[in-house]
Amino acid sequence: MNIIITGGSKRLGAFLANQFSNNDNSVFILTKSGNHEELNITSNIQVVYCDLRDRKNVEQVIQQMASDRIEIDVLINNVGTYHFGESLDMSPDIFEDLIQTNLLGLFTMTKACVDTFSSLKHIINIGYAGANSNIANNYNLGYLIAKQGANQLTKGLAPSLGRKGVQINTVSPGHIFNSVDLPSDICAEIPLGRTASYNDIYNVITFILNEQSSYITGANIDVSGGYNCCFVNSV
Repeated sequence: MNIIITGGSKRLGAFLANQFSNNDNSVFILTKSGNHEELNITSNIQVVYCDLRDRKNVEQVIQQMASDRIEIDVLINNVGTYHFGESLDMSPDIFEDLIQTNLLGLFTMTKACVDTFSSLKHIINIGYAGANSNIANNYNLGYLIAKQGANQLTKGLAPSLGRKGVQINTVSPGHIFNSVDLPSDICAEIPLGRTASYNDIYNVITFILNEQSSYITGANIDVSGGYNCCFVNSV
């Protein structure tokens, strides 16, 4: 498979890129970061500069790939800039950047790939466990709003994409082992008693990409160890 991963130069994105490339897939990392230390750069991984906040840049990158006769099978919208702190201490510039990168950029990339690659079969959006609840969080408000919007995009685009033979789904991690806002008592907040590993997320993505999962689209799969259930029940 040929796979695009946005924001794939570090953390979860880099892990996904390394795993997919190790299994003989060609991975294209679209990122504006110059730090690629977590990537195992091989002939199966190519890093392409792309700023999701810049619609023209996104479109140029995708058109260049098409001109190079690259056909993309899977798009993983992984990029997720994060700001943690009191909402009213967040500047409008930071809030705008969160929405532009995590939501508008996601739509721009999705539309560009759908319009360009007839080979596209899967779109996977990386979400956030609990984003579908009606409970706000004062400390990651911009990120949460963007991820709620991403969930709506997944569901809203599923009918049109399904008619084109494209499955779109969201995979929503809860607390990953290196999250910046881990709870002080993991066992009290996560029923399964541990944080998620990157492999937990990768396994769900490969499940979706499997031919046996060809009837799943428009879904949001929480990979949170039950965190979302506990979160809702505690209110």
